[in-house]
Amino acid sequence: MTWRKNEKVGVNLYCSHALSDRQLCSIRVLLFAGEIYDQQGGYGPAASPAPFSASQRGYMPTSPVVSPAGLYSRDHIQHPGIAPPMGVSQGLAEDFSSLSLGSVPGSFDTGLDPEILPRPLAGDVEPNSLAAMWHLPLGAVVCPLAEAPDGEEVPIVNFATTGIIRCRRCRTYVNPYVSFTDSGRKWRCNICPLLNDVPGNYFAHLDASGRRVDLDERPELTKGSCEYVAPAEYMVRPPMPPLYFFLIDVSISAVKSGMLEVVAQTIKFCLDKLPGFPRTQIGFITYDSTIHFYSMKSSLMQPQMMVISDLDDIFVPLPDDLLVNLSESRNVVDAFLDSFPSMFQDNMNVESAFGPALKAAFMVMGQLGGKLLIFQNTLPSLGAGRLRLRDDARIYGTDREHMLRIPEDPFYRQMAADFTRWVVHPVWQE
Repeated sequence: MTWRKNEKVGVNLYCSHALSDRQLCSIRVLLFAGEIYDQQGGYGPAASPAPFSASQRGYMPTSPVVSPAGLYSRDHIQHPGIAPPMGVSQGLAEDFSSLSLGSVPGSFDTGLDPEILPRPLAGDVEPNSLAAMWHLPLGAVVCPLAEAPDGEEVPIVNFATTGIIRCRRCRTYVNPYVSFTDSGRKWRCNICPLLNDVPGNYFAHLDASGRRVDLDERPELTKGSCEYVAPAEYMVRPPMPPLYFFLIDVSISAVKSGMLEVVAQTIKFCLDKLPGFPRTQIGFITYDSTIHFYSMKSSLMQPQMMVISDLDDIFVPLPDDLLVNLSESRNVVDAFLDSFPSMFQDNMNVESAFGPALKAAFMVMGQLGGKLLIFQNTLPSLGAGRLRLRDDARIYGTDREHMLRIPEDPFYRQMAADFTRWVVHPVWQE
């Protein structure tokens, strides 16, 4: 099990500004310590861009209309790889050179790839001055954990002996921008900036320039992106096999809509694409006014259905048989999916006990975690979490309209908290 600390910080700012052509400005901000990405894919200090050539790629720009901020409409920046015309302000970039404390500028890899974070505008400008000029709130969209480009591997760091090194005040992870002092016995956080002790088994001497002598052996101190092997204290439980559990509404509304056929065909089509083979586990629950469990152990020729009708006292029958290894029970799973639509084609039950079925699924998955895929076709009408249709066009636009957005039942909020606590990820399909 691994998780990633990503120092790539690409920020999009979208601002509606009163330009003469009434277009939307799109500005990309780069937050990298002392380094600015250039259009050729290299890195270096921010420099004045080359003059724009109207003959590049046959692009013949019209006379640009410059906003007071020196920014151009989308029409003038939609050609990738071509430097845009320069105005009073030449783009938007932020230089964090003051944070580059732990290593000499240019001695670490930011991990920025032009395909992940292209820069549409060149040059730099002070963000505060733009905010003061526009008189608009600025928003940022940050995308961490970006996929690594083809051919590039994210280094893996294992702190098994020391534990992951983090600031004891703000919990910042050790990174290329921290500084080491006191002959390597302490490190200063680049965020808060608290002075932290260096664990004995992480200690390394400093050279004449203040760099650790083992810097080249420490990806977390030289790379903008790295992955940590998660220690036991970062996990709710030991790593488990991938688990996919399907919760399917089989009331008359779902049958008449054709949902059952689509669900069965889609799940069967996706079985070979589920990750984790051959460890993948799978299970099913269906429900109308009752809850139906299915045993699919590999020794069976056909799945066995068990029906629970008491919605106030849910229990799990044969808990060891409800989750099966997909590779071992594939024939039984296929037989179930092939016969699933016909099993309920004559079902006339109009009720939906979605809340109790959700609790039953949690009881099956709670100790293991996994992904719960829910196919729901009608409003829950029985048991815990039942809802009523509250839509009322008469209160639209009145001071009572907000009442429609207030949850009617705290049941689903509590279930969401329970799912999160046990690393179960519900996915709804309606």
